[in-house]
Amino acid sequence: MSEFLNDPYTPERKIQTAFIGNAPRELKNWIESHNVRLIEIKNNPNLPTPLAGHAEIQIFHAGSGTFVCDEMQEQLFKVLKFAKASDLTIGSTYPDDCKLNFAVIGERVFGKQSCMDPTLQKICDQRGWKRIHVNQGYARCSTCILSFDNFITDDPSMHRTGIIERMDSLLIRKGDVKLDGFDYGFIGGASAKISNDEVLFFGDIRQHRDFDQIHAFLTRHHYTYEYFPDFPLTDIGGILPID
Repeated sequence: MSEFLNDPYTPERKIQTAFIGNAPRELKNWIESHNVRLIEIKNNPNLPTPLAGHAEIQIFHAGSGTFVCDEMQEQLFKVLKFAKASDLTIGSTYPDDCKLNFAVIGERVFGKQSCMDPTLQKICDQRGWKRIHVNQGYARCSTCILSFDNFITDDPSMHRTGIIERMDSLLIRKGDVKLDGFDYGFIGGASAKISNDEVLFFGDIRQHRDFDQIHAFLTRHHYTYEYFPDFPLTDIGGILPID
């Protein structure tokens, strides 16, 4: 494995490897066509079937090769340099399933702070990261992180807090991202930043009601983007960049 990313959510260079869960094969093939090698994680029987393979729920990459994993993913320790088992097992219902689902944007960590896994909390405090409470437990899932100071989100509390933090946030409507078994999914789980200026959308982002605003926001910040036109925009639990 090559060099671990210092900041996996806003990579400065093209990512080479990422974790992924139980996404459809045609979508995985499309992601791999962008020269991203995918490592598939095991489904977690403690989670509902639609979420059982979501990487963003079960693994947190703190950067520089430090990972916090749910204990069900301990097989990943064989390929990870500094993996730590979570002190608490991820539960099957909210909020017990969002202990690792935090959005790291620069040196800020957004999420439902009362739910944070103790191991993750210790890492954040050791690094001097600012822990910022938002009401949304699925902070990472609901946020397409673009840079240290801008992001797209479908959660109002994440949007409001980002504005308070003097960040540029685009708030989009919920309901246009597919997630089997649920009324809707989240934009963060349906997208990924794969280089300094390139974003992938897992499905046809043009079908989102707020596509014009999304396009304008990305263009204004000088990001290019690609989407899978033959597939509905789908929350697959994101991909988790490694190196």
